[in-house]
Amino acid sequence: MKLFALATAAMVALATPVAAQETFTATLTNDHEIAQNWNSILDAQGEVLIIVDGDNVEIVIEVDGITAADLATEMPGPFHIHNFPQGGENFIVQGFDWNITDTDTGILVTAQGPAPDALTGQDFDFVVEEMRNGNAYFAVHTVGEDCTDVTGETTWCAAPMTALAGTLE
Repeated sequence: MKLFALATAAMVALATPVAAQETFTATLTNDHEIAQNWNSILDAQGEVLIIVDGDNVEIVIEVDGITAADLATEMPGPFHIHNFPQGGENFIVQGFDWNITDTDTGILVTAQGPAPDALTGQDFDFVVEEMRNGNAYFAVHTVGEDCTDVTGETTWCAAPMTALAGTLE
């Protein structure tokens, strides 16, 4: 994940002013509780970096083990910030305008600019507050991945599923 480290350093160096910024990170895996709710067995992992500077946001996501073709294309798209409990009251679906590039080992995804309100109606201040409180996670949605059922048998998942997730800290 060399690109992630370089992108992280570049974004932190270019961002302004440091005192107003907040940084959130997550490791994306299939063994996160939300991905396990979908019984994901996707053999991929990644990292996400979110820098919030007032109303502006910069995000870098690097995932090894998938390509852009694996990502959900249905609205509202493949990448979101969500909060706990999944599907609960005030559940967030926070999307952005993503730039997705295939790499030698997976994908590199970026977004930057003013943060839109969540697709579920919450303003971005609420989303940031949920991240500050450790009550938010980042999800990667894919299409048609295999999952395991309660007996451990491999089965096809409905699309889009949450294949990878990580709690934002």
